[in-house]
Amino acid sequence: MKNYNELKFDIIVLMGQSNAEGNGLSNEELTIKFQNNVYELNDKNPCYLDVKEDYTNLVYSKNIDPFISLFEEKMGLDGLRRASFVSSFIKEYINNGYLKEDRNILVVRCAVGGTGFSRNEWGIDSPLYNRTIKLVDYALSLNKENRIVVTLWHQGEHDAYEQKDLSYKERYDFYKNGFYNQFLDYKNRYKLNDMILIGGEFAKSWTDTGYTEKAEAIYNATNDAIYELTKNNGIASSKGLKSNIEIDKNTNDDIHFSRISAYKLGKRYFKIFDDILKHHKK
Repeated sequence: MKNYNELKFDIIVLMGQSNAEGNGLSNEELTIKFQNNVYELNDKNPCYLDVKEDYTNLVYSKNIDPFISLFEEKMGLDGLRRASFVSSFIKEYINNGYLKEDRNILVVRCAVGGTGFSRNEWGIDSPLYNRTIKLVDYALSLNKENRIVVTLWHQGEHDAYEQKDLSYKERYDFYKNGFYNQFLDYKNRYKLNDMILIGGEFAKSWTDTGYTEKAEAIYNATNDAIYELTKNNGIASSKGLKSNIEIDKNTNDDIHFSRISAYKLGKRYFKIFDDILKHHKK
């Protein structure tokens, strides 16, 4: 068994909901795979939304049971690999020379599908934020040379359709306040003076079903909060990216990016990351 205390990790913290988890379908033969220097940290305890007709409940443990394995795109219950934008982000990170020879990548997987601030699943003292802190603490504890290099966030569809009667400004204020306070705590907790935090827009095929203005409130709140926290613009565009249903109508899935689109989105996340670091070097 590998001794993970002997490895030095560049840590990528992956937070949010289902597009961060990874749900990109089609063209499975194009799945991005890596050498034995990319790992992921998961919690053995189940954490998921139990959705019933009359209620929605987050199932989780207050404790974590962490385990590390080689990075893989998640397997769906249908037996299909499901792509996340983090795969292509990692590929770009390695190909552009950010991963040094003596280091490895560790993706800390904290995203849970269907979750948000509106039911207090994310935010200060929320179950998912507290779980994230425990997983990140564990990752950092393995080796004193481990470091958080970037935090990738994709979430907000849930908060675009919950609380239907909110005005644009009310939705913007609600989301910005929850997002900002959560990541201010995160930044201070880990002393991330040069924190790189990147979010992303949603699949247009979903926003076009009646959520365009509500999604804009989420985008603007996210970008404004990131700028106040980091002085960087940090939200990746989803322009031109197709959802699963646009590639295969049988999926009936307009909210998740297809495999190819998820990979394109990951490159856009990386472009923001790369631009931030190049700007700081000037």
